[in-house]
Amino acid sequence: MSQPDESLWMKLMREYGQKVYMSSPTPFLYQTPTGRPLHDYTALGLQGRFDEAETIAKTLQPLREIAAKWMRSRWVNEKLIPIAYIKAWSELLGMAGGPVRTPLPQITDQERQALRAELEKTGILSRVKVKQAA
Repeated sequence: MSQPDESLWMKLMREYGQKVYMSSPTPFLYQTPTGRPLHDYTALGLQGRFDEAETIAKTLQPLREIAAKWMRSRWVNEKLIPIAYIKAWSELLGMAGGPVRTPLPQITDQERQALRAELEKTGILSRVKVKQAA
């Protein structure tokens, strides 16, 4: 079974015995080299330590809300493949991103600034060293 919605991952482990999370950029968008909450709660969940895992998983809610706004809603409501937003988020975390290929629209400077502001509020950007600001 493959379900790209990370918010369901705990349920899939606990209730259906799923052992692998796949089909989503979430693992690299919600984590940094110094903070790996998805990894940590997955490890606990796979050990059957669901109460501890749930405590960590709940800390990702602010990032889930940002992802829902910038990616999921674009896909569902606008029928827009949100690659430009995934790439921008990646760049803000210090990873490679770059422009998207046509016919996909590029992220605007205003959108990039708004995404950055929302991510900064979660504290995730303070956990990465970025050579050049995206």
